Amino acid sequence: MGLGVFLRKTFEGDRKLLPGHSQTEKEKSEKLAIFAARLTDMKVDTERKNLEYEKKVLRQMMNLYCRRKEGNASLCPQCTELLGYALKALERCRFGEDKPSCRRCPVHCYRPDMRERIRTVMRWAGPRMILFHPVSAIRHLLPVTIRRPR
Repeated sequence: MGLGVFLRKTFEGDRKLLPGHSQTEKEKSEKLAIFAARLTDMKVDTERKNLEYEKKVLRQMMNLYCRRKEGNASLCPQCTELLGYALKALERCRFGEDKPSCRRCPVHCYRPDMRERIRTVMRWAGPRMILFHPVSAIRHLLPVTIRRPR
């Protein structure tokens, strides 16, 4: 259930929340109690535990950079080398499925030259991802999601 649906169900039928209607302190506290109770039933998922997803986004960024920036029909040898290196680094990550984003990671596993190259690719491709891969871009930017426990 999305947050919008959750909020609608919480305040469903409450016309007093509309502009022009007043609400007593007791009514406000009751609504707040209902809202808090529903929120505690929810689980906040702050982990993006999916290395395959990380690899997919990395491939999308590399393809976007090589095709649009460099004008190649497919990945050039330099981009193929960088992609292979980055995928190996993801596989070897000491944090595994609990890995933070590389930018926030306390351990830098990339060689300095490769780190600079991947940074260049991500700086160019990142803002353009919203146009070419909007779902991946939004999911990449919003790692915190709220989900109902099953």
